[in-house]
Amino acid sequence: MTETSLHLKTRPTGIPNQTPCYNVASRRRRRFLNRLIRSLATPAGRLKITAELRRRIRYNKYWVNEANRFGLETLCELLLAILDDLDFRDWQTRHNLETLAERAGLATRSQSGHVSISRASRGCDRLVWLNAIITEKAPFNPYDARCACKHIEVTEDFFAILGVPLKQVYRERARLLNVDQNEVIHSGDQRLIAIKVENWMRKAAAGLARMKSKRDAARQLKQAYYALTPA
Repeated sequence: MTETSLHLKTRPTGIPNQTPCYNVASRRRRRFLNRLIRSLATPAGRLKITAELRRRIRYNKYWVNEANRFGLETLCELLLAILDDLDFRDWQTRHNLETLAERAGLATRSQSGHVSISRASRGCDRLVWLNAIITEKAPFNPYDARCACKHIEVTEDFFAILGVPLKQVYRERARLLNVDQNEVIHSGDQRLIAIKVENWMRKAAAGLARMKSKRDAARQLKQAYYALTPA
């Protein structure tokens, strides 16, 4: 046994962000969403969300142990990131999970520069357990092992966790669709099919372009490596 084999190998993982915080970027929002984000992205708003998450986790059949502080912070920041990126017409996010993880401070980077979003992906699974979101891996990118391309659609429980009245949410949807504001339009309405299909096609094009760019970068690295190899 050599001397080097006695030393323990260090794990090549990135330094996890123990205190994630959603970055409330100064982007243009509708007045309804801007008011919600400004009220929820505060210490008092985060405490309210965390208390509601604890209450729902306590009576959830998928949870065995009590939720720890780091898991609750992950869910809280991910909820805020999804809310800020939400299209209130079809209740789906506009960007993929990788972008949401970056905004929520849940992406970790290794020393080699590899970006990991496993913490955000596990947070999505737990939000599915709480019936807050409906998500599935995007079928247009089967090579996405990190599940960065996901269709994320929120439910009524999502707004209940955040403390947002459903009446306001349905009125905002009706206002965006230019119909009577007192009309309750559910997610299965036929008027939302075209919007959902357009959103899926846009995400599919973005996912394919991202996959193509990664393949081109890997091909260039391979060509550069073999170009330096002596004949």
